Amino acid sequence: MSENTMNNLKIGVDVGGTKIEAVLVDAMGTVLGSARIPARHGSARHRRHYPDFGPIR
Repeated sequence: MSENTMNNLKIGVDVGGTKIEAVLVDAMGTVLGSARIPARHGSARHRRHYPDFGPIR
């Protein structure tokens, strides 16, 4: 991808009660990629799966 193309990309993240989902879209709104993982609640054992997000409550 060119630098100009990279500057027109957007990332959206939804941190919800049942899932964490992220999408990458271009300037036209076309989804270029996405990822979804289940949101886990409760003990530190579950929270360690998401070290970049911190504790999920």
